[in-house]
Amino acid sequence: MINQQDLLAKALSAEKRGMPWLSRPMHVHLLPPVGWMNDPNGLCQWKGEVHLFFQYNPLDTAPGATNYWGHYTTRDYIHYDYHIPALCGDTPWDQNGVYSGSAWADGDRMTLYYTGNVKAAGDHDYIHTGREHNTLMAQSADGIHFSNKRLLLSNADYPKDLTLHVRDPKVVASDGKRQMLLGARSNRDVGEVLVYEEDGPEKWRLTNRLSTATPLGYMWECPDYFELGGKGFLSISPQGVPARGDCCQNIYQSGVLEMAGTLAEGQPIDDFVEYDRGFDFYAPQTFADEKGRRILVAWMGLPDAPYTTPTVSEGWIHALTLPRELSVQDGRLCQRPLPELKALRQGHCEVGVIREGVTLPLPRCFEAIFHNDDPAAPFRLTLFDGCALTYEGGMLSLSFEPKCGQGRTLRRVRLDQVRRLHFFVDETALEIFVDGGHTVLTSRFFPEAGADTLKIYSGAARFEYWPLSSFQYEDCSGKEFEHV
Repeated sequence: MINQQDLLAKALSAEKRGMPWLSRPMHVHLLPPVGWMNDPNGLCQWKGEVHLFFQYNPLDTAPGATNYWGHYTTRDYIHYDYHIPALCGDTPWDQNGVYSGSAWADGDRMTLYYTGNVKAAGDHDYIHTGREHNTLMAQSADGIHFSNKRLLLSNADYPKDLTLHVRDPKVVASDGKRQMLLGARSNRDVGEVLVYEEDGPEKWRLTNRLSTATPLGYMWECPDYFELGGKGFLSISPQGVPARGDCCQNIYQSGVLEMAGTLAEGQPIDDFVEYDRGFDFYAPQTFADEKGRRILVAWMGLPDAPYTTPTVSEGWIHALTLPRELSVQDGRLCQRPLPELKALRQGHCEVGVIREGVTLPLPRCFEAIFHNDDPAAPFRLTLFDGCALTYEGGMLSLSFEPKCGQGRTLRRVRLDQVRRLHFFVDETALEIFVDGGHTVLTSRFFPEAGADTLKIYSGAARFEYWPLSSFQYEDCSGKEFEHV
């Protein structure tokens, strides 16, 4: 077994070869220093500091068998400290991967809950045979160095009618108790969530199994639960959901089911609502900050995606979305970018009433708001010659030219009207919030060098934008390694 110090040394060595990530062509999204990034994990605020962990492989631009929990912290969502990886596979329980999970920060310690992956050698399908998905915990007094790993649940503890795919523990407070959610796949290839209740310190008892009356895919990943606007929401990332018209167009989806009843006794209502209608959004996780806001961050990517991301030639791939505040407006779950991000704005430029086409030179990193003064009127925005956002006949469309999209083609959302588009462009990342965030579209895209204009075609509209400065980083990992 490779020990923790050796695994961390490998990661830091790879990061040094990949530094500095400040030279990467993205400014306001969190990236891996080198290699592969996917699911956000362990989101929490503890002692005033926000912790954002993530699935990370610094040794390759693919997930790989050696993965870590990468780690950023911030107090203002503008200035970030990058830390030594929080977890690596250094025990027999997690030797083939420290998979996704959550954090519980309380008092003088932080606890991480995660899935330890173990794959047996031999001829296995790793669904029904050959895999251990262990539920583990690790603790820290400083939120940086984690140790004291402990096995909480293993294959023998899960219901016998499940496959070996049981993972992604999320510990939440509900009904005055700590409860743990685990995503699962049954032997009938139906997705569900297991609900465990704490029955004594770190002793977990199965109390409920959540599923829909009509099966929704074969596996539910990354479960989460939160309450907003008097409603309870079960958040899942189901795999195997077929496309329905213009909905569920990605290979895997992420969204919410409203709960009827409590986690311990209720069931979700059969009405799955996607978080995001773009191309690159998966595995979101939420947390409540010290102001009581419910904040969401997701992976700006997808597993097994049928399109490409050219940054692999630079030795890195993927990003996290901007942090978003969740709310319920008129009965609908809405997402808005955090107001803290306004501190990135550099000046303000405004274009008055637009009644015909206009072409604007723009930087590659900016925030903008398009005001459609006639909310039913058609419009078209063409960004950097390769991306088009069109509204016509009650349909909002996001489309890309082939080279710009790299396999990303067309996504559509039926909307009776569009009053306002609030969007962020960060070199190769695009996040669009429609009418207060009841509809959101997130995508990567890769425009040609030198294409730096926005063309607006509309009947009556106004447009304003702000060039954005960059996140500021401090690399703390080297000095932290000295204390491993």
